[in-house]
Amino acid sequence: MFRKHFVWFFILFFLVASNVHAKNCKKGKPCGNSCIARSKTCHKGSGSSSSSSSSSSYSSPSYSSPSYSSPSYSSPSYSSPRSKKRKTTKRKTTGRYAPTASYTSPRRSFPVDNFDEEETEKKPVTIRSRVSMIDDSDIFETNNKKCKKIVLYGIDAPEEDQPFGHEAKDFLSKKIFKKKIKAKVYDQKEDGTNIALVFAGGKNINELMIKSGYAWVYQPSCDESFCDEWVKYEEEAREQEKGLWGKPGRIPPWIWR
Repeated sequence: MFRKHFVWFFILFFLVASNVHAKNCKKGKPCGNSCIARSKTCHKGSGSSSSSSSSSSYSSPSYSSPSYSSPSYSSPSYSSPRSKKRKTTKRKTTGRYAPTASYTSPRRSFPVDNFDEEETEKKPVTIRSRVSMIDDSDIFETNNKKCKKIVLYGIDAPEEDQPFGHEAKDFLSKKIFKKKIKAKVYDQKEDGTNIALVFAGGKNINELMIKSGYAWVYQPSCDESFCDEWVKYEEEAREQEKGLWGKPGRIPPWIWR
């Protein structure tokens, strides 16, 4: 019931509104919600024909935006500091520390006068061999070709043609002949004879010759620390009259020669 009333009300309202609009179009004719000239055709649902035709004939001008290319930009190449090779600079060196092809000890660049006696002292060279011949009371020969002849270091024993010379030679022969020895070579004479401290059977033969009274300590050439002890051993042998000290007529070899 309500719907019917509403529909009739809407129709009535439409008719009244169109009639009012028609009365307002005195110079033209109504067309939808507007008025148009009587010579023009009405097209319902669209605006005025002039406006529609004008709108249909109008085309917006083509507009092309100007081409714009961004400038090419290349970022500067950057390498990490770790990857860079460190430049090495050659250090200028002068004097004795300058690098040379062959190394020479800095000591050799000093004048000879600046050498200390302890620094220039030669260390003894140790050799091992067997005694092959007894030449004298303090000289013998070995089987070692590099150290053929040896003289006992720091002592002087009677010569073979001197009184007690044979006794001293026999004593030395009993201790080392055809036996293995260890010799600490301190120096070498011009004729190739090696000056050495000799050990045989665990005993110091140089020292044993003094203690037994068959040799003197030759102090002009005996300058090692143990030479002071040898002087004491010689004095003890004199007091106890060992070896040649128990007989008269003994003469030091350096005087006999």
